[in-house]
Amino acid sequence: MAATLTISAYCLFLPPLFELIAKFEKWRVPQVEYQITLIRTYILKMGSVTSLIIYTFTKVKPCQEATCARPCWETFAGQKIYQVMVVTFIVMIIKDLIYDTLVRKVREKSQYLKDRTNQFEFEIASNVLEVQYAQAIVWLGFYYAPLISVGMVFFLFGMFYVKKFTLFRNTAPPTKIFRSDRRNFVFQTLLLVTLVLSLLPIGYTITGLQPSPLCGPFRDKKNPYSIIPEIIDDSPPVTREILGFIGSPGFIVPAFFVLVIFIIRLIVTIKTLQKRLKLHKTVIVQDEGNQQFLKAKMQRMDKTFNKIRNSDHMSELNPLIRV
Repeated sequence: MAATLTISAYCLFLPPLFELIAKFEKWRVPQVEYQITLIRTYILKMGSVTSLIIYTFTKVKPCQEATCARPCWETFAGQKIYQVMVVTFIVMIIKDLIYDTLVRKVREKSQYLKDRTNQFEFEIASNVLEVQYAQAIVWLGFYYAPLISVGMVFFLFGMFYVKKFTLFRNTAPPTKIFRSDRRNFVFQTLLLVTLVLSLLPIGYTITGLQPSPLCGPFRDKKNPYSIIPEIIDDSPPVTREILGFIGSPGFIVPAFFVLVIFIIRLIVTIKTLQKRLKLHKTVIVQDEGNQQFLKAKMQRMDKTFNKIRNSDHMSELNPLIRV
């Protein structure tokens, strides 16, 4: 439990410290400062989960005998990840509901604080990272504790309503415009990296670790993966031939080249669309410049026309003035 509390404390107190450090670094471009803080926060959260997995493996790896203190080490690993989910939800409630609400009420009652401090802004990016962090917990824990997915459903429902309350009651709208067209690619990339990092320990567990000796469906196996060749050997001949062909170089190599060609085509398409988008932006900027030029020219013509009209009107009045 101490490791879980330590990880939650890091994820709670270090992100605000990263924002303070970024301000002292005095980046020339605010966008770079924002991205640096985002990457640091992401590394912190993923590093915390990774350290928990390493800590869990160091506790359970030697325990592969029936006389071990933890004969069902998969259950132990699932409990640790489940503890992270529960503690994360409790910390979120304490921070977003209790702490932010108290800060808002104190600020509302103190005119001194109103004049010298700003209301907290709702940071979209940091909240998206919290959702990705929750997703990483699910990906890491579904093998060791399958019902953690059900718990995460309630976790996300609770997170939605807690964030909704915080958005409408305790925080102000963000002053920085959230560019979804640019940020979506970044968040999707981070989510893909999270998926790969989450699957690494599960793959190691399936292929490299001996199952628990007293519990689990693979307790008599060398590792969970060893059951797959047994299933293939017991399958009908047609199935064995199909699976053998899929696993042969004659299928894998062409499939690899097809995948590479598809990825290259996708990259070329993306670059083409980016060029078109840049061209459209240039045309829009030119059109705006032309509109400003025409507007200024029309204003000058109006002034000239008004002067001519006034001079003609005065010339008509001059004989009357002389009379």
